[in-house]
Amino acid sequence: MVGGTSSDNDFLDNVELISLDPLSHPVPECLRQLENYPVGMRRGGGATLNGDLVWDIHNRLEINVEGFIAGHPVVCGGYRGSAMDACYTYDSVEDSW
Repeated sequence: MVGGTSSDNDFLDNVELISLDPLSHPVPECLRQLENYPVGMRRGGGATLNGDLVWDIHNRLEINVEGFIAGHPVVCGGYRGSAMDACYTYDSVEDSW
């Protein structure tokens, strides 16, 4: 999960990995404290990509992600007062977006 809103409706930039099966496949300790996302936002979409385009269903935007490294997590779109069309990929070696 990336972003969200606080109780004061501020946009958040925190990142949290969540396992679909936490009992059998918990998130490893080394992935529990990731670098914050570059901007505070909500309603972004994340994936591990294999193609060149992403469809942001919340904002109805098609986003070009050509050039991102296949197999690396990417978060695109989102909302920060208006629809965002930027994408960021996570570099696990550098712990950065």
